[in-house]
Parts: sequence; C-alpha cells; structure tokens
Amino acid sequence: MLKADVFNMRLKSGGSHELKCCIAKRLNKIISSSLNESLGEKLFADKKLELSPFQAVDFLGWGRWEQDPLGNRSWQWRLNWLSFLSYLMAYQYSSKNNEVIDFSREAIESWLNTYRDTDTSYPFEFIWHDHATALRAEQLVLFTYYCHEHAPEWANEHGEFLDYLEQSLVVHGQWLAKESFYSEHTNHGLEQARVLLLLGTVFEGALAREWQKVAIRRISSELEFSFTSEGVHVENSPAYHIFVFKVFSGIIKDYPAEVLGDLAEQFDQFSVKALNFITHILRPDGKLPPIGDTEQLPTSDAYREMFCHMPEYQHLRYALTKGKQGEVPPKLNRVYPRSGYAIFRDRWPDAAGYHLALHLIAKVGCSSRYHHQQDEGHISLYAGGEDWLIDSGMYNYINKDPVRRYMRGRAGHNVPLISHSAYEHDFEHRKNAWKVTEHSEAKAGPGLSMKLDVLRPVTQVRSVSMDAENLAVMVSDSFSSDDDEVRNITLQWHIPKNKTIRIEGQGAMVESPNGNRMLIEIDGPKPDNINLTRGVQGGKVFSFISYKANHYEESQLLSIVYKGCRSLEVNTRFTLQLLGR
Repeated sequence: MLKADVFNMRLKSGGSHELKCCIAKRLNKIISSSLNESLGEKLFADKKLELSPFQAVDFLGWGRWEQDPLGNRSWQWRLNWLSFLSYLMAYQYSSKNNEVIDFSREAIESWLNTYRDTDTSYPFEFIWHDHATALRAEQLVLFTYYCHEHAPEWANEHGEFLDYLEQSLVVHGQWLAKESFYSEHTNHGLEQARVLLLLGTVFEGALAREWQKVAIRRISSELEFSFTSEGVHVENSPAYHIFVFKVFSGIIKDYPAEVLGDLAEQFDQFSVKALNFITHILRPDGKLPPIGDTEQLPTSDAYREMFCHMPEYQHLRYALTKGKQGEVPPKLNRVYPRSGYAIFRDRWPDAAGYHLALHLIAKVGCSSRYHHQQDEGHISLYAGGEDWLIDSGMYNYINKDPVRRYMRGRAGHNVPLISHSAYEHDFEHRKNAWKVTEHSEAKAGPGLSMKLDVLRPVTQVRSVSMDAENLAVMVSDSFSSDDDEVRNITLQWHIPKNKTIRIEGQGAMVESPNGNRMLIEIDGPKPDNINLTRGVQGGKVFSFISYKANHYEESQLLSIVYKGCRSLEVNTRFTLQLLGR
C-alpha cells in the first residue's frame, strides 16, 4: 500500500502555533483527567480493562483484539481504536512510571503487527472501520507527541519504535484520504475528515499538505450537509446534534485561519441557530430527551470559549444551569418545520422552580438514514419535575437485540400502530413522507399540524397543541387511505413505571408517587379495547426505556385499540394536575 518515498514522511517537532492548538491542548486535557488516571491505574496495576462507560473485564494480555466479553459492538469498537491509551498516558503522567509507556508500546505493537498490512477484506469489522480508523490514528498521534514531550528519555531510547509508529500513521492517513473509504455525509465521515486534517497538520511534506486540502474540502461539505437551514443536525438525535456541533467547534478552535480558509465563516453562519436548538431541546431537569439515539443525561458547557460574547450563549447558559446563570431566552416555544421538531414550554422559571416547568416535544419526521427511529409523530411530555409521556431511548447499537429493535421501531414510541400498512423499502420515501402543514409559536397556545404518509397506503394527520394556562396537551389524529381495506389502529402512550395508571371509562388517570396526576380523556368513537401492559409478556417486548447506553428498564404502555376501521378521527387530551401550581 505504501510507496517507498512515503516512508520518508516525518512528524513535525517543536512548539509551532499549529501544534500547540491541535496537540498540546488535547494532551493537557487527557493527562489532567482524574477519570483517565484512575482507569489507567486500574488497567496497568490491577489488570482490569474498563473501557468507559462499560464495566471492567479481566485483562488477559494484548493480542485478543477480536474478543467480545460483553457481547457489545461498541465495546469492541472502543478496544480497537485504542481508547485506553488516553488512560495510560494520564496514569504515566501522574506516576512517572515508564513501565506504563512500555505497556502501552506493547499494545500498539501488538495491534499494528497483526493488522497494519491487512485491508477492508479482513473479516473483523473494527480493524479498518471508518470511525475506529480515524480515532485510532488520533490516539497514536497523541501518544507519539506525549512520549516526546513528557517522556523524552524514553523516546530517545525507543527511536525505532517511534519510527515504526510514524510509518503506521502514514498508513492510517492513506486510508483516511481514500475516497472509497470515506463515509461521506455522516458523523463518521466528519470524524474521518477531522483526523485527516490533524494528520495533514502534524506531518511535513507535499502529501501532508494534500491531506489538509482534502480534509478541508470534506469538512466544508459535511458542514453544509449536516445541519438543516434551521441549524438542526440531520441525524435524528439531540445527542448527535451536540456531538457533531462540538466536533465542528473543535475544528474551528484548533486550527489557524490559514489552514481553515473560508470554513470559519461557513461555521458562523449556522452556529447561532445550532446553539438555539440546544437551548430549547434541553429538558427542565437539565438533561437531553431520549429521542432517537440519545441518552437522557446532562450535557457539558463546551461553548463558552467560542461563544461567550454572544447573547445566544447566555440563553443557552440559562438552560444549561437551570436558571442559575445566563439570561432568559426571548422565545418560549420553537417549531422547526424543516427539521421535524416542535418544542413547547409553559414558562422559563427562575432557578428555584426551573425543574418544575412543562416541556413538550413533538418529533415529526426523519432527515436522514443515520440514527433514525420509526418515531414520526411522537410526543414526549415532562412537567412538575417528572416524566409523563416518554420515548424509548437508544439502549445500544446491536440491531439483532430484540430490545434495540423494539426501541427503533414504532412500538417503542407514542405513535399509532396500523395494520395492513408498511414503510416503503426505499428509505428515501421516509425522508419526504412527512410535512408540518401549519404551526404556531404563540406563548399561550402553541401548536402544529403534521401530515404523515410514511405508512403506505395510510395518511395520518396529527395535530398537537398546548394550553399553557391549564397545563393541557391536545392531540388530534385522523387516518384515511386510498383503498377499501379495514384496519386496526392502536394509539400508544408510553408512561414511566413509577406511575399508577387506572383505566376509567374512555380514558385513564395517571398518578405519580408524589401526588401529581395526569388525566387522559379520549373524544371520538368508543375504543374496542384499552389495554395496559409493561416490559415483556409472553416473549414480546411491550414497553421499555433506556436512559443511558446499555441499560434499560420497564415502562408502561397504554394502548387504545380501534378495530375494523376504514377511517378514524380521535382526539386525546392530557390534563396535568400538579401540586403547588
């Protein structure tokens, strides 16, 4: 794969501005992390390999790169991009024990000796995996500079190994530069381009400069594709909106203008809108909603350095700190008709009652194939410091797992199940089969209507509105088709497991342990059945939620069943009765 002259490529040395920005800052962050230090000690001293956020496993020596002790692809991915090198660098820095570097060298040599000269035909997924290759190259770059900067005597004694490491980085650079290897217009492709830019910056020579040009061109294309004109990331997940936005922000911070060209200006054109989306999508408890592949966890403030001078950052800071700092955002409700989101609140409270606000999210449709779930028309409802209507979350990326399949499918969302209907085999249909037909961001009564043609041959029109004064949410559904087929239609409402649910006539009462309540009233034809299920019954998954990766718990499902319908119109009203309001 390598031409002879390519082996002459050398890493830059010295304290240039470029290297200080893209290397020194990252190394300082790695070695100053107490978590990294702890995990490094656990691996080196206790022989426990803990690839955060996974549980620790017994370390049995390097060379078992294709092992799968936890039955999880994400764990294998982390192992094969050598994520543990950050742990070992932090532990070596604190302990000053060069045996830790020897231990790291053994790991690197084991992987490179086994796989460097293979190609994508190798049967194990994570050797030349698009994302793993990029992150592994970054780890190896940082480890090389760590040795020169923080263990110079060791580096002088191991020049042959470091030369081998440099050559191997060139191999990684050539992989990342290949058009056929590039995963265009995905977060993986962005990471490939980001690390190719890093390699093009740290290496000397004409090929490195060409890598820079290729990387900048790709990053520009990724930026244009990744966010809608409304500043919302297209991969159907609030968590990936934040992740990708942070990647772009990091690129802009890490490289000087002469490298970036027009990229910084291009980034500025959408960054304000991207910040605003984060401000509104954050829940009153400070966490992200588990929509799409998102964990219900807090997010960090990684925006101050770049955006602190902007009023939009002060609005975001208000949401991030739950009213303790920053300024109250000027808008209460936001609808993103091109991106497929609507976010409504009853108020922006001060810090004392911030977590008690009402927060309603409607997810209208998907914008790309990546991280999509069958959640067209889903709504989530949080109020009074707790969840009432919930989504399913992410769980993991193992598509054969029945719980993962449930969470990605319609059964895992507050959307109807419709018999004798199906998604088109061509995924492109789904991207264009939803539309926000009208919407309002009015303070007292926001709402939207959506037309959904995702399940052929049925058309669903769902309208969602909120009465902020009376703490009520109204959902109106109508179903029609262009054939004469009779269908069963089941409205689904997923509710947390800690709620007590009583079916009462043509509706239900939902009560939380602290006395808050939600009344569900159905206006329309009498349902054939109203069922309450939870977890798994008879081997079938009915209702689960995943708040964080690789964990899930039971939730409850209230099913409103209509049988033998040619068309249907039904209204559902959710009225909250909150103590102290």
